[in-house]
Amino acid sequence: MEKRFYFIIAAYMGEDWVNAPSMWECYKKADEIYTQMGLREHLVVHFHKEGHAVIEEDMKLLISYFNKMYYGLGEEPDWAMLKTTAFAEQ
Repeated sequence: MEKRFYFIIAAYMGEDWVNAPSMWECYKKADEIYTQMGLREHLVVHFHKEGHAVIEEDMKLLISYFNKMYYGLGEEPDWAMLKTTAFAEQ
């Protein structure tokens, strides 16, 4: 089976057109399906505070995640940063 990984990045402030709260709700539903399929670690999300770009914080998480998941290198990714957002409490 071909490996597929989905890493979703967005800002949760200042980008209303992205509709980050809806992205979070869609992610949660997709995460349920991925979990049922035994692929929970193949779908992650990271919402940085603001800024319309991939920022350094995102890149550090992205590189750590793909080094471990795709190449089998390095330490476990910071799952707390890759499975939650400011919207989780709403």
